[in-house]
Amino acid sequence: SEDMRYIAACDYRENNEYWSVADQIVNGIETSTSRPIIVDIGCGPGTLCECLRDLRADMVVVGVDESEPMLSHAREKYPLCTFIKGSAESLPLLSDSVDGVVSINTLHHLPDVDRVISEMLRVLRPNGLGYLVDLRRDAQASEVEKKLRRMHDGVAADLKRSLRSALTPREMVQLLKDKAITNLRVECGPIVSMSTELQNDPFKHEDDWPIYYRAIFRKYRDRKS
Repeated sequence: SEDMRYIAACDYRENNEYWSVADQIVNGIETSTSRPIIVDIGCGPGTLCECLRDLRADMVVVGVDESEPMLSHAREKYPLCTFIKGSAESLPLLSDSVDGVVSINTLHHLPDVDRVISEMLRVLRPNGLGYLVDLRRDAQASEVEKKLRRMHDGVAADLKRSLRSALTPREMVQLLKDKAITNLRVECGPIVSMSTELQNDPFKHEDDWPIYYRAIFRKYRDRKS
């Protein structure tokens, strides 16, 4: 099945895409927060959830996904994290209840990204951290070709379809500004610094960043979303 192909391609601990994102999130959460709650929207096989918990053991890490095969795999393999079934457009979480939300490579699958951002803001506590990573539709063809050559065969065809439905970084900036978010940083290209050492990633995910963008923002303390 498609789920099983994705799990085979992505669920391994040496995946530097997960480690680099987890590193930035752990360093972005307010240090005064005890037992912070982080939610991974579209968590898939749960690998990022485990990386987050591995980097900061006191974190409560929750993965949300609509796929039962993904959730079953994640629950069995990563029992120290919590996995619940739910939609990104209607998160099964209380308002103002979590310290961070993250979503990697999920937005291009969703028909209503605007609604997803609204849901992120709803569940975030004041000053909570939002961290989005997704493909950029305007990625250079040469960088895409490099990625395709490195990819697991099972998901290479999915990349081409996904790029067509992805946003550009400029479109994401506008979408977030429309939500009155000004505490915003959008980055393209490699992550400049990382406090954890790179793993020996057989698919060299650290070389893939030119075809992605990252949007990092906070929910204002004095704003109700």
